[in-house]
Amino acid sequence: MTIVASAVLLGLVVLVGSSSAQTPKVGDTFKDCPQCPKMVVVPAGSFRMGSPDREPNRAANEGPIRPVSFARSFAIGKFELTVEEFEAFVTESGYVSIGCGLDGDRSWRSPGFAQTGRNPVVCVSWPGATAYVQWLSRKTRKPYRLPSEAEFEYAARAGTSTARYWGEDEGGCRQMNVLDRRGKTDFPGFPWRSLDCDDGFGATAPVGSYPANRFGLHDTLGNVIEWM
Repeated sequence: MTIVASAVLLGLVVLVGSSSAQTPKVGDTFKDCPQCPKMVVVPAGSFRMGSPDREPNRAANEGPIRPVSFARSFAIGKFELTVEEFEAFVTESGYVSIGCGLDGDRSWRSPGFAQTGRNPVVCVSWPGATAYVQWLSRKTRKPYRLPSEAEFEYAARAGTSTARYWGEDEGGCRQMNVLDRRGKTDFPGFPWRSLDCDDGFGATAPVGSYPANRFGLHDTLGNVIEWM
């Protein structure tokens, strides 16, 4: 799957067991606290991970194709983690994050472009990502962690085997936030391939701005890159 993105944030997953009558069912959404991310329970199942050699714009690290199965359902973030959700962690825990950018002069609060509380949080390091999920686990007493690569692709594909969860075409600005004409103008030095369309956002888009996949997840392609 070709991912056109613009920054780095967090993807989240918590395993869902079956020992409690209160356990959410497949398709259910839930939040374990007011400041917690909204989660969606995805079904157990199998898929073929990776993409075929013939897929246009395929990267070398998208193979080889191999079968992967999940014996249990699990829950994963319905949206990318937002600025306001990450801010709740920083405020409560006192965590001090390191900077990003070539000189470390940018941060999740000031990444170099305008953000709102509903935009995906960016400029988060691996230590920051792991500190967040550890805090979330302590706060909720639930086993939160970052998703594996296989879990993320399974959730992103949502039962499909096409290049993208909506089909074989790129989808352009209709399906996801991509590096488009506006983004190329706003960030002329950005090295990734741009699409000849306008999705309305030069940088990141507020989470949930584009259609969900069949599992009810948003922005599993485009917008920003997730830690796994």
